[in-house]
Amino acid sequence: MQFEIETKRVNSNHPVQPYLVGVGDKKKILTYILVLGDSQSIQLPRNCLGLRALDLLIKAHYALNIEFVLGWKNVYRFLTLHVYKLPPTKEQIEKRHSTFVEQFMQLKNL
Repeated sequence: MQFEIETKRVNSNHPVQPYLVGVGDKKKILTYILVLGDSQSIQLPRNCLGLRALDLLIKAHYALNIEFVLGWKNVYRFLTLHVYKLPPTKEQIEKRHSTFVEQFMQLKNL
């Protein structure tokens, strides 16, 4: 497993974000491994549920103050705002401003 983690890190073009690795077969995941961006890994207990593993992954991002990977950013934002009830970041607040109404009014007045 450590070899796979190191290979992913070496082949990456960008900083490696924390991620989960599920170890098992086609029928059942036996255990999860939380891999941090610096190639350190934490093997979670065998009876750890997938939801708990995801919980730890989100908390790792928050505790290490790491940006969420772009492809999952909206999912993570939803979970942090609506499930964990964490306050939005300054960046999220600034991006909330929509110019839709202004643009609509300009088009309507043409």
